[in-house]
Amino acid sequence: MDQLKEMKPFEIKSVLFKKTPTPREKIRYIAKKEKLSFADLARKSKIPVKTCQNFLEHSPINLSNYIKLLKALKINDKTIMGSLGFRNFTFIDGNHLGNYIEFLRKEQSLSKKELVGKISDLGHNISVVRYTNLVNGKFYYADVEMIHNISKILRPEKIKQTPYIFARRAITETKLSVVDLAKKSNTGVQTWYALYNQRNISLKKYLDIMHTLKYQDNCISFILGLPDNIKPNTKEIGRYLRTLRRSKGINADFIAKKVMIATVSYRLIESGKGNPSIITCYKAINAVQRITVKDNKHWIGKRWLMANSYK
Repeated sequence: MDQLKEMKPFEIKSVLFKKTPTPREKIRYIAKKEKLSFADLARKSKIPVKTCQNFLEHSPINLSNYIKLLKALKINDKTIMGSLGFRNFTFIDGNHLGNYIEFLRKEQSLSKKELVGKISDLGHNISVVRYTNLVNGKFYYADVEMIHNISKILRPEKIKQTPYIFARRAITETKLSVVDLAKKSNTGVQTWYALYNQRNISLKKYLDIMHTLKYQDNCISFILGLPDNIKPNTKEIGRYLRTLRRSKGINADFIAKKVMIATVSYRLIESGKGNPSIITCYKAINAVQRITVKDNKHWIGKRWLMANSYK
């Protein structure tokens, strides 16, 4: 019988997502719980026994071998990155991780020199030149303890995941100028700049930009909070909102109030005839999904009291 069945998946995940323990301490704890020796871990992960033993005792280990160790423990990609402090990052790839770290650095208005200084203060031997090499695709070979400390400095969990953030991150990863990207799409340069600076644009223009950035429909649906089977277009989104709202017995004007638009505008979104802004659409999807029948009844009662208080 597989030893991993002794520890439930949610228990392993809770250990890996803790902020305080280092990556070494997390693997050591799980290995001890599962009663796995150095040899067992090395055999399962296909890395040398000495490398495994040195890491669990004192030596650094690179991201590549760390991934192999956690894969041997049947941990999925998202949880592996979550164990290093990047819970909203799903790509296990040195190049993508480097681009994501650069994106986080720019979001927090830190220069490379400032970030390198903060990393050095935590006991890591790194220079601006070495950091630049790492973000250009070499993070796969970086020390996981350093990557874990970088996540503590940049605190990716503090950045609110909105449709804008995903687009900004993708633009950063392309390493192309906004002008060059605009030439590849049906959307003007000003709209690209508006999106990058987190100003509101229409859903149709947002979809055109995301397709230019090579996002598939299922990824865009995930970003907007839609189920995988719903395509991100005005008609499909409108049909989804109307079906879900009616199944919950919620009034359209209540949703409109939550989204802070006129009821007529909201009904146009549901009919698939409107051209809502990306943020209005995002708010409407979240509102319909979160609001309960109880919330709706409370609002109806409150509105009735207000209407009758002047009689």
